[in-house]
Amino acid sequence: MLGFTPNGSLHKQVKQMYAKLVIFFRLRLAQVGLKGRYQPEEILSEAVLRLEYALKMGKNIYNREAWLKTTGFFYILELRRHESKFATLNIDVNETSSKSVYIQNSHTIGVEQLEIEETYQLLGKSILELQASERELLVMRFYDNMSWDEIAQLYASRGESISVTTLRQRGSRVLKCLRKIYRDKMRLLPPDKPDV
Repeated sequence: MLGFTPNGSLHKQVKQMYAKLVIFFRLRLAQVGLKGRYQPEEILSEAVLRLEYALKMGKNIYNREAWLKTTGFFYILELRRHESKFATLNIDVNETSSKSVYIQNSHTIGVEQLEIEETYQLLGKSILELQASERELLVMRFYDNMSWDEIAQLYASRGESISVTTLRQRGSRVLKCLRKIYRDKMRLLPPDKPDV
């Protein structure tokens, strides 16, 4: 089934490929944070089932080991996407309450998905470094989709008289501060490691 030329070392070739694939899937599971939840053998079994199905459907697969790696990795990403349909970004508006904002993940398969999730996590950490009043302003403007006029009216109902122009300037300063915090955090991240 795996397409090796018939000779005496077929069993040895299958064992070597099996070992390489198990190691590869173990590393990929750790990469996406699913190491303890799934075993590399499970991923390999699913990839082999998909290989058998593709062969039955008449697909020509010339490098079966590479095909199994790619298919297995895509399956890992499917599992990851299934486990986290929504990434949660918790933003503390003040000490007594917190507001959760759900960001729906895109349905693309690939490394881009992981990068998006890492970006949201880093953005969430950056937002938490802002002052409570700054976080509240961001939440009202960008998560609650309130206009600057609505935000000014809300502040007026609390007894704070703030003009729309002043709110826009505050919002601009908060975004500038958030960008600086985010960029500083990006600089602290370790550089990407090449695939093993």
